[in-house]
Amino acid sequence: MRRLHRSALKIVAAYIVCGVLWIYFSDIILFRLTGNDVKLFQRLQLYKGSFYVVSTSLLLYWLIFKQHLRLSRSEAAYMRIFKENPQPMWVYDVESFAFLEVNEAAIRKYGYSREEFLEMTILDIRPPEEAARMRNIAPRAQSFSESGTWKHFRKDGSSMYVKVSLFRTRYQHHNAEIVSVWDVTDKYLSDAELMQHKQLLDALINSSDALIWAVDKQQRLIAFNEAFAAAIYQLTQVHVHLGITLSDAPFGRLFRNWNTIYQRAMLGERSSLHETRELGVIGWKHAEVTLNPVKADGQTIGIAMFVRNISARKRNELRLQRALNRYNVLSRATNDAIWDWNLQTNKVVWNKRAYAVFKYREMSPSPDWWMENVHPEDRERVEKSIQDTIGRGENLWSDMYRFRCGDGSYKSVYDRGYLIYNEHHKAVRMIGAVQDIQEKKEYEEEILKLSMVAKKTDNAVLINDREGRVEWVNESFTALTGYTLDEMKGRRPWELLHGPGTDPELVARIRDTLANKQSFIGELLNYHKSGRPYWIMLYITPVLNEQGDIVSHVVIQADITERKRFIEQLEHRNRHLTEIAFISSHELRRPVVSLMGLLQLLDVENPANMANKEILSYFDQLVKELDRMIHVIAGKCNEVNV
Repeated sequence: MRRLHRSALKIVAAYIVCGVLWIYFSDIILFRLTGNDVKLFQRLQLYKGSFYVVSTSLLLYWLIFKQHLRLSRSEAAYMRIFKENPQPMWVYDVESFAFLEVNEAAIRKYGYSREEFLEMTILDIRPPEEAARMRNIAPRAQSFSESGTWKHFRKDGSSMYVKVSLFRTRYQHHNAEIVSVWDVTDKYLSDAELMQHKQLLDALINSSDALIWAVDKQQRLIAFNEAFAAAIYQLTQVHVHLGITLSDAPFGRLFRNWNTIYQRAMLGERSSLHETRELGVIGWKHAEVTLNPVKADGQTIGIAMFVRNISARKRNELRLQRALNRYNVLSRATNDAIWDWNLQTNKVVWNKRAYAVFKYREMSPSPDWWMENVHPEDRERVEKSIQDTIGRGENLWSDMYRFRCGDGSYKSVYDRGYLIYNEHHKAVRMIGAVQDIQEKKEYEEEILKLSMVAKKTDNAVLINDREGRVEWVNESFTALTGYTLDEMKGRRPWELLHGPGTDPELVARIRDTLANKQSFIGELLNYHKSGRPYWIMLYITPVLNEQGDIVSHVVIQADITERKRFIEQLEHRNRHLTEIAFISSHELRRPVVSLMGLLQLLDVENPANMANKEILSYFDQLVKELDRMIHVIAGKCNEVNV
């Protein structure tokens, strides 16, 4: 457009110059040729004007034709460049977004034919969410602009990311834009993946409370986490940013004590130190500083640093040391065998009690001797459990196994250990105590035998610990009470089985009997889980160890509800029979005696005697009383039958 504008100006300027010169010089020449002949001068003026119009018209036609020819050649050359350009290009209407023209590269890239393109709009090759973005950008496009990166779809449905350049023009009487696109899919996806990795890395390092940063060979900061930035601000009141040099003030004072390990890390050596001075301002009395060289092609290009607050760990180590000192004192008075295994020297030290527990005169400091005396069936499991605990970095270990004593017998023991790690998380020491549980194992075996027998009985059986808490119940107990082992375990039986009708004085007597290590036998009212009462015959026997101490209670409950109900029925009948006997011997005899007396007063020889009427009246009352008595006796008999 600018070239066309300049060409038009040249033509107009040439026309103006030629016209002015023609008018000026032609009038002078005509005036000299005609002299004072006015008519001749006017006639020649007419001829001159006609000649000027014809000649300038021919000149303008020639100039315009020449310019049009040049413009046509330029347009042809430009269309050739458009169609043969290796980059996909098209022309579209900025108002309707319809394709007006596409080149061969676009046809090959997108898979549509030229006819298909011309029936589409540029919105058809975009996802719906980018349509609004396209409508907002298109009206703002200048003569040339970059519109950024877009997502386009090919005819086969595959997607790609392209960079778009726009050029505003007129095409076939349309306000149009010429579009050039560059396929940047690989770069876009790699940039997106790189950005995702960067976000993950930022999230990872910012999720840690440790101070993390990295510097190049000139100690310029190239990466850091939020904890580092906050700590530096607290220490120096300066906001850090990428590119600053940590050796400069005010950071130089802070990092000068680490310069030696900086230099060692630059030489490719992984270094660490224990810092107790510089970080005290932020509350870190003890910090572990680790420097790792960052290498590329075998050359150190920077250092990654990691500073972790180990103040709590140091406090724990100090408390542990104090606890160990107390433990050493207490181990002299304990009945357990105490051992101390130095994992660095691989030596085990036993306390004096261990010799008595295991009946040895001498005990080797070698861990192999220890494992050799572990029962062959337990040895592999014990070794593996120790190694697994160390592998997981845990502090507490425990296991039960059989250990061979000096007399050749095996004892069941419960062994517990505590692992100590150094600052590199390597196990360096293990301290433990071995408890003799042989009696407990024998007791458990006896209980197991007893439980096997109890499973076969119809009576409810419980095994309680020394404090009366349930350890085991058989299936008959569940059938009798409705409570399962899981519901009863760890509970005292009276908490679930006693109710409002249970005799509290009898319960207190049971407790006193058991406290005196005596057995108890008696009847007791209990309640089913549903609330239904039932009677039991209760047998409680304490189990004593060799020292006479209670270790458990064996409880047997026999359901006597039916027997109690039968006895109550007998007592009920006995009471009614007693009442019948009383009525028969006392209440019934009284009207009979009265009748016998009245019969003697009756004047049989003189029936018309007025006294006989009164006697008969009394006689009628006594017969009615006698009939009532007979009904009462009949009712009592019916109650007895019930």
